[in-house]
Amino acid sequence: MKKNYLKLALVISIYFMYGCATQSGFQYDVKKVNKSYQYLSDNVNDEEYDEIDVSRAEQHIDILTSFLEKHPISPKDEVSLRHARAKAIYAVNTVHFLNEEEVNAEQDDIAVGDIKFVVKNNRDPYKAKRFYRDAGQIIRHLTDNKALAFYYYAKCAELDEGSCQNIIAHGFFDGSFEVPANIKESIYWHTRAYRTQLNYGCAGIYSSSSLVHIAFLFPELSDENWKEWLKRKNELKKQMGNNFRQKYCGFSPEDHFSDYVIHMLNGEKNTKLLQLAIASSSSSIQQKMYQALLENNDLDLAYSFFLNRSLSSKEPLCTSALDLLLVSKHVKN
Repeated sequence: MKKNYLKLALVISIYFMYGCATQSGFQYDVKKVNKSYQYLSDNVNDEEYDEIDVSRAEQHIDILTSFLEKHPISPKDEVSLRHARAKAIYAVNTVHFLNEEEVNAEQDDIAVGDIKFVVKNNRDPYKAKRFYRDAGQIIRHLTDNKALAFYYYAKCAELDEGSCQNIIAHGFFDGSFEVPANIKESIYWHTRAYRTQLNYGCAGIYSSSSLVHIAFLFPELSDENWKEWLKRKNELKKQMGNNFRQKYCGFSPEDHFSDYVIHMLNGEKNTKLLQLAIASSSSSIQQKMYQALLENNDLDLAYSFFLNRSLSSKEPLCTSALDLLLVSKHVKN
């Protein structure tokens, strides 16, 4: 319903601005651009990467580009179109990257220019947090300007957007945005993200999980005990129920395994967690490592696994850093 409203608003404002809706050529372009805008919104932006039809997406991106080059439009509509194009380019080039295909650097530059235009010219306060979040994501992955990406994420986080709060919390923990490490700041932003509960997808669960790790590793800096954060995380997971996000939000083999390691390092062998990790894993390497731990409790195996995973360019640094630190602190000193 929301997307249809955006589509209708775009058509109306363009027609009124031109005052020439009877011109067949312009009418045709308007119809085409709205179909493309709708296609990218429904089938590309924020969709699973393996479900994106790259060829069709690129065709619709080209239609938006052609329209923007041919027709002057209102700033409000230009914000909408350039936001859609930026996100679509980001999604398409991410698919190319994951498939080890050539990435179009010129398109990357267009996406970066678009998202900068969007955050600069947006006048709708209700869209600000979403635009700042998207700007942080696009700048982070399509440029080397980590400071600017962090700036956009921080602007988003200040508007109480849970996923942005989770991201900058990890940035303060592991330095992934080249900001000085600050565990207290990390705890602060993770706590704020947790307070958003399930309002921003998995953010509340992710941050409560991170707070379990941090409280365990740095009890002197944490106001809450790690077991209290574990309890809160599990309460959020129960609230999630059978929601479609369940497979992402704290139910992965890595999540079960991290909880197992913390319990074991605390002198509590919770084999149920390790069995859940084995059952939920689709990786034979993971399963073998978990099974070996189940049999001999050798955390050196876990250290080697997390070290190799942290060196993978396609693995999120935040989870790898926490898991590796958790194990190495107690195994390798």
